[in-house]
Amino acid sequence: MEDKTKSQALPERYDALLEYVSSELGLLPVGLDSAFRQAESRRKLAELKLRRTLKAYWSRPYPALDSLRPFNLLPLFQEYAEATFRAMGEECLQLFQDFEPYDSFLKVVEGWVLNSILPTPKTFEQLLAQLDERLTRLNRLNREDSEYPLKLETAIDAFKGKSAQSFSGEDIDRLTEAAIELQIIRLREPFSSYETRAEASDYSTTSWGGDWERLFDDSLVDALKQSSDSLGASGVAEVFGAALKSTANRRDAAEFWEVGLEHTHGVLIAAWWKMSAAAIRADSSPNSPEGIVQGTKFTDSASAVKLMDGVTAQGAAPNYEANRKSTTGAEIHSESGGDRTRDAANRRAAVDAFLRKCNERKMRGRATRRHIWQAVGHTTARQFEYWQASDPKASRRSDEDFRRILGMDPAKFESLLEKKLII
Repeated sequence: MEDKTKSQALPERYDALLEYVSSELGLLPVGLDSAFRQAESRRKLAELKLRRTLKAYWSRPYPALDSLRPFNLLPLFQEYAEATFRAMGEECLQLFQDFEPYDSFLKVVEGWVLNSILPTPKTFEQLLAQLDERLTRLNRLNREDSEYPLKLETAIDAFKGKSAQSFSGEDIDRLTEAAIELQIIRLREPFSSYETRAEASDYSTTSWGGDWERLFDDSLVDALKQSSDSLGASGVAEVFGAALKSTANRRDAAEFWEVGLEHTHGVLIAAWWKMSAAAIRADSSPNSPEGIVQGTKFTDSASAVKLMDGVTAQGAAPNYEANRKSTTGAEIHSESGGDRTRDAANRRAAVDAFLRKCNERKMRGRATRRHIWQAVGHTTARQFEYWQASDPKASRRSDEDFRRILGMDPAKFESLLEKKLII
């Protein structure tokens, strides 16, 4: 019987991130899938904590929420954003043997976290259609005392004459702001102030998606199920949930959260350097039976350095991959400068000959040097470049691995690349 826990796909939010790290960074999907599942487990726990906290607000008596502002809730979502970012950074730490790819990965994850929280703005056409429906509804109400329907109609007519090719980001922002001028609460505006100026019956609950809106909705449902006082608070939750439909509010919220994410980025980078230092100590220790080949790879995510709330977790030193005996570069490469130059020329010639033989076979796609270092499990070309140049920085294991690849039959090399999902 198939193990359903393994066949269960990751949530859709991970699709774009998986595509980036596998295509741009060359990481294998198998390792990513496991790390992402661990991160999703931690993200779900952070989400549940935030949902319970929000539910406590909507369970309060309605008058107690008069002075509440959307801005007051930004720190709650910042904690959730940082927990999600930290989970991804720590669970994937073991996959990165070099600093630059890990730093690039963290920058992408920062944007991914923010985009998952923020609602997705509608396209120009979707906004026009939505506003047309709202204007029809308002006109049915015969709200002669309100200037808002007239403002809305004027805004719609002004933009309907534009061609699709002339739409710009500024156009969409202007239309959005015109549409929500009276409906959207400002981040630092108390609910009582908003309530006195807003056209309550004009409020639209159309969702734009994102964790912000979804968690407001889910926490409100929780409160409605468990508290009789939450009916009045539901209006506050709905108004706050729509706050980030405003371009200005969305920008301000993102800037607020970016501060915490940048700090977490620094903590995760510190974890990588701590891991690197531990690896060097293990590699250079005369009493250590083990060393590492390339960088600082963990064998077990549970061994990774955990930095929670800026404090390094205490415990045993992490275990590293047993790849070779501890050996210095000088011991591996004892040739003179002239010998190394000749050896480098011979290695380049051997690589060229191997690739030519592979391409004569007409492999699926053109064989390149990148395929060689990816075939032995490297995530960057650094060790391959050291080895090809006969540089003392190349490890003994790299020498063995690259010689093994160059000695392979092209058909077996192609099969290896397919098995590792490289081609």
